[in-house]
Amino acid sequence: MHQIGAFKHYVTPSHGRKSRKYTAGSSTNPSPQLIFDAGGRIPPSPTTSNTASTSAHMSSMSGFKYAFMVEYLQQIMFQRRWLRDAESDAEGAFVRVREGEYMSLPSCHQKGRTMLYQAAASLNAQSVMTVRSPVIQKFLAVNSDAPDAPLSDSLRVQILSSYADLRQAKVHQYAAFIISEMLLIVWDDDALHLETRASDIIADMTKMIWTQATKADKEPQEKQGDAESNESKVDVESGDAELMQKRKTKLINSILVAMTLCLIVIVLGAGWRELAIECAVDFKFARLGLVLLTPVQIFFTLVCHIVVSFHALV
Repeated sequence: MHQIGAFKHYVTPSHGRKSRKYTAGSSTNPSPQLIFDAGGRIPPSPTTSNTASTSAHMSSMSGFKYAFMVEYLQQIMFQRRWLRDAESDAEGAFVRVREGEYMSLPSCHQKGRTMLYQAAASLNAQSVMTVRSPVIQKFLAVNSDAPDAPLSDSLRVQILSSYADLRQAKVHQYAAFIISEMLLIVWDDDALHLETRASDIIADMTKMIWTQATKADKEPQEKQGDAESNESKVDVESGDAELMQKRKTKLINSILVAMTLCLIVIVLGAGWRELAIECAVDFKFARLGLVLLTPVQIFFTLVCHIVVSFHALV
């Protein structure tokens, strides 16, 4: 009986013991306690805050990239003197932010959506820049009626009347001359290539003009040289206007002169030999005075040879 009473006491809770309650700080809590802010809202977790901060930072860096690049393009235009008026609505640099929207300088394009802005948007290129210089103005003043400008290496750049014609422009030429504004406009998918593209076009244009001008100057000189050459080929001896035939080089006179000189040396040598023998025999040296006449003998011998040769050739 004592054991049965002990078992009942074990399985039956005492009336003075309170039931166990789970607290928020207990390790045996089955679910975490939710924390609300003063407005009754659940505050964002640290992960959500970091993601929003990173997204805002990337958005600001993207905007800075476009602003920086358009400032850089305008700086190039100032350095190269490709920008005449910093507030003109006919000149500027454009960088595409998204389709149909460009960041541009001068700021007048952004405010008023000028014709140049609309033309740049119609090209749908990543970057657009205008180039104005005295060289381009002089070139367009001469070639304003041409449909395009042929440059070196079979490169041709289209010539358009106004910005409105850029809608039908050949986009893959990446450049066009504008007659109404007397400037060059270039575009590219990489803004860093604009300066190189514009410089190459101006260099090719200058080389082409200079080469053509040099050829034009040489043609009259070549014609004049041919005329003088024809005149020099006229047979002067006969007086005929026909071209003189090429004559062979005759060596008759040269051979005769050489033979004459050989005979002079042989004859004079034989004479001097006789004088030397006679002086050795009788020791009388007065006869050596004949040696002084040697130049006179040579002179008259050559003169007689020239006279005889002339009559023989005639």
